[in-house]
Amino acid sequence: MAETDRFEAFAGIIFQLNKEIQRLKKTEMERFGLRGTDALLLVCLSKHSQGIAAADIARSIGVDRALVSRSINALQNTGYVEVSTVQGSTSYRNPVLLTPKGYKLWGEVNRIINRLVGQAAKDLAADEVTVMYRALGKVLENLKEL
Repeated sequence: MAETDRFEAFAGIIFQLNKEIQRLKKTEMERFGLRGTDALLLVCLSKHSQGIAAADIARSIGVDRALVSRSINALQNTGYVEVSTVQGSTSYRNPVLLTPKGYKLWGEVNRIINRLVGQAAKDLAADEVTVMYRALGKVLENLKEL
């Protein structure tokens, strides 16, 4: 396969994967009255029971701070998260935490994520899934070096 053909195939697959992931996040999160980005925020917050600053969330999930700020506001307004105020800290440095209501939502979202990931990998052996994630991670690292 020529390099241009490989590039076209790779870019097309990655684009379509991203498009499907965005569609699924939007569709699945709509049932809770939330947006797709909110799912990423919930995943991140579920890993930080002591809280995590908005700036660190943005870095962790790879989106800009303004989008994280809007997501935090939406989740805060619905009672899913709370923002602790730290004296002398900017709003982007204050820890964001899941509330009990947020943990309940996280449980539901986590079940959806597990179902979707399982469905996506249903015809792959466990070692193929491991190789796929390792290869995609390496491709990302290589592209970031350019």
